[in-house]
Amino acid sequence: GKAVGDFVRGSIPHTITRLLTRAELEPEALGLFVPHQANAHLMRHLCDATGIPQSTMASSVGHLGNLGAASIPVTYWEARAHGRIAGIKTVLFAGFGGGLTWASVLLACGGEQADRTETP
Repeated sequence: GKAVGDFVRGSIPHTITRLLTRAELEPEALGLFVPHQANAHLMRHLCDATGIPQSTMASSVGHLGNLGAASIPVTYWEARAHGRIAGIKTVLFAGFGGGLTWASVLLACGGEQADRTETP
């Protein structure tokens, strides 16, 4: 509802910015941004508020909807399946949800697609 949206718009950009600052990374340096797939409006707001280019954001909410806790891993898997991971060095995951909890993490990829997960 509105309280969750206000929380996300107010708290999550600061958390992301703080993480990027601590990692000495500029938003433009991200290879891929995978936020929780709450809704397209909030996801665009996160990009706008943090300076992360929308072109780096992976999105599945338009065709899968909000998958809750599964939205980040499913969206990351889709990005991999569509070749968006190959050659990138850094992925930012940003989750938020139930109980107004949140977490963000940076994944250093080394520019290579290390695992070779088979698709069913």
